[in-house]
Amino acid sequence: MTPDGKDEVMSIYTLDTSHEGCLQYGIPGESCVSAEAVDWFNDQLHLHSHNHKARDFVFLHNPIPEFMNLANLYQISGHKQQAISCHAINSGAFGTAMES
Repeated sequence: MTPDGKDEVMSIYTLDTSHEGCLQYGIPGESCVSAEAVDWFNDQLHLHSHNHKARDFVFLHNPIPEFMNLANLYQISGHKQQAISCHAINSGAFGTAMES
């Protein structure tokens, strides 16, 4: 919100990454954001666009597939030295965020 509390200037989204429909193809990786959740996210981005004056934050438990390029190029691990595994398929969450 703005300091005077009259206008919303940014949003914080937490998207559920537990859609197991992504796992039905036998591709290595984790569950992902469902297509329905990506559609909801897209609707919310357009409903609360803030005239694109500020960026929104999006939190996911498992990294999106686009993160794999980073994971393949650098030696990285989780906070507790856990291997990092991305979504099994690309559900379009990153593309939706970039479009808005």
